[in-house]
Amino acid sequence: MTADSLIIRHRPKKLKQVVGHDEVVSSFQTALDDRTSHGFLFTGPSGVGKTTFAYCGAKYVGAVPANTIDRDAASFSGKDDMSSLVALLKYKPLGRNGVKAVILDEVHRLSPQAWDSGLKILEQPPEWVYFFLCTTDIAKVPNAILTRCTKYSLKPVSTTVLFDYLLDIVEKEGFDTSRPIIELCVKRAEGSPRQALSNLAACYAARDREEAASLISQSEGSTAGSAYDLAKALAEGKTWTAVQKLLKSLHEEGTNPESIRQTVRAYFTTIVIGATDEKVACRALAVLDHFSDPCNPADGMTPVVTAVGRALFAG
Repeated sequence: MTADSLIIRHRPKKLKQVVGHDEVVSSFQTALDDRTSHGFLFTGPSGVGKTTFAYCGAKYVGAVPANTIDRDAASFSGKDDMSSLVALLKYKPLGRNGVKAVILDEVHRLSPQAWDSGLKILEQPPEWVYFFLCTTDIAKVPNAILTRCTKYSLKPVSTTVLFDYLLDIVEKEGFDTSRPIIELCVKRAEGSPRQALSNLAACYAARDREEAASLISQSEGSTAGSAYDLAKALAEGKTWTAVQKLLKSLHEEGTNPESIRQTVRAYFTTIVIGATDEKVACRALAVLDHFSDPCNPADGMTPVVTAVGRALFAG
């Protein structure tokens, strides 16, 4: 059981499934129904549900996956990036709903030039476009943007709600996880549903609370070396030294190479589908090609290391 698989299976797909934010759900849904705003900004600590609200909101207004544009401002931060996005939004998509949704994560990382390029369309968006912005640092978001968005501040979810949330998941998954271990998962999550799920994935089969605590600690210590982080590092063009550390961590953890390959391919497939720039699409397709061959268990990490090397040095 991996944290990613548990999180994906139980991530809310609809607003009514979101836990711990009842007032925000009600207000957000009303705003979407009334169409009083096409720009929404979610702020709060990591893991409390900002992007979940964004995805649920996109689905609620009728944006199908093909018309939902998801960008991480860490790698999408320049003027040209925003200009390409704005150009794409000028045309109404085909289909009965004809709605486009733009999800921008960690928007405080956007450059001033990028904000300037997107300011006009945020102020007067086409009727078929909705913006869902997410940030952990609202102080760095320009005031001109704040005044053009409906803002929602998400707080850490209460321990009572998180406990009931995990208890329901334990029952659905058929885990034999004791209440003291569930309580530990909640306590270590610090109000984050995502972290609570990650903790549960790490220790759902633990024999007692002490073993569960050890497994959660090991999981927390290995997050920097996850397959997802490797994929993200490749997408962001990190140096070999940075990627090497991730490979070492994955190797020491004994992570299944085929699992790493599948995670990288899923990450870059998403990039290709949502790419508005041919260079970005070509780069992502090249990485997919480097990771196209299944990993033979007998070869250990060699196929992954080789694919990473080609992605970094062969382009």
